Amino acid sequence: MPRDIVLTTTVKPNLTDLVRVAADTDPGLRVREIAHGAVTQFVDDDGNVVLSISIDSAVLVAVPGESARLIGAAAPEPVWWIEAWTSFGPAGERGIRLAREFAQQCRAACRVTAMR
Repeated sequence: MPRDIVLTTTVKPNLTDLVRVAADTDPGLRVREIAHGAVTQFVDDDGNVVLSISIDSAVLVAVPGESARLIGAAAPEPVWWIEAWTSFGPAGERGIRLAREFAQQCRAACRVTAMR
């Protein structure tokens, strides 16, 4: 069962910034795209997926109160909604560290939950 990660930020995200953060945070990771570029994955040297993120599919949530309703907490508006996924175990912990570091760099909120 994977973990779902939601990042919300008032700053439009971009892949270049995420790759830079990954290189600074965990230099051993490689980048690959799947689903015709819709999802970017960060993988370790053994090919284990550390983090999958759909940064180019970020959605601008501009309806007042909608982001708070979706994540269950107050958030500035409008916000960019970014979805990511990681597994449990050591690779997943690396993925969560990467997501949280990216969130800190782009002044985002980061919420991690187990998918049901």
